[in-house]
Amino acid sequence: MLGSRDELRGSIYSSVPIRVGRPLWRVDLLESVASAPGSLDRAHHHPRFSGWEPGKRVFVDGLSTDPVGWLRDRFARIDEVLDHASRPESLAPGEDVEAVTAAGPMVLAVVEHLLREVVAGRAAQAPADAGESVRSSWL
Repeated sequence: MLGSRDELRGSIYSSVPIRVGRPLWRVDLLESVASAPGSLDRAHHHPRFSGWEPGKRVFVDGLSTDPVGWLRDRFARIDEVLDHASRPESLAPGEDVEAVTAAGPMVLAVVEHLLREVVAGRAAQAPADAGESVRSSWL
């Protein structure tokens, strides 16, 4: 199952713990420091995982040139993405697949907004006190 709700740990007004079992697929919208903001020249995805460890990086041109369109296509065919991830049905039953598909437009809107913020210079900025060696990311 992609996610599950745990029992409440407080009153009926307490936050509901939601747990994600394990990753099945990951998209990394990365770029090298020397590139212009928004280049996504290091964007790739990991179509498979072994437990929590990502499989090989797969670089796809569309992920760098049209990341929102590429993601939109993946959400429209999320069954194919999950099949390629070799996920057992127990990890992503039909109702979870439907929920992920339904969440697609919201995820795409957030990604699109964040990418615009990067290009505008309002996001993905290294902290002033980062020093010489820091791994910084925004997503």
